[in-house]
Amino acid sequence: MLMVIRVWPGFCSLLQKCQIPFATGILHENDIDCPVASALSGHVVTAPAFEEMTEEQLKQALEWMQKAGTLIHAGTPIGSTNRMNGRLLELAEEMCFPVYRSVGEWLDGRPQIAEKVQCVCQENKKCK
Repeated sequence: MLMVIRVWPGFCSLLQKCQIPFATGILHENDIDCPVASALSGHVVTAPAFEEMTEEQLKQALEWMQKAGTLIHAGTPIGSTNRMNGRLLELAEEMCFPVYRSVGEWLDGRPQIAEKVQCVCQENKKCK
């Protein structure tokens, strides 16, 4: 399993098509990525729209991260409303979880997964 902070719909869809299970960090319910991630993964922690994320949501996300064992952080700026995702990232580093700063970095050294991703992209004609 993989934990992703700041998902984007194309990546969620790609993971699902490649049969790679994933969980998300904490997503706000009004985030455009929330319904997509929820539809494609049963492991989404949500926070109410326009509210600060809570310790309880952090605890839930941490449980999923521990099951995942790997984290991709796509570079979302961390501010007051999503600071718990920043804390999740800090905890991952403190616990020596592999933390990747991009999908490309995560795919490096994983030729079988990279090949699968490329095949799915070519089928969808969305590769760049």
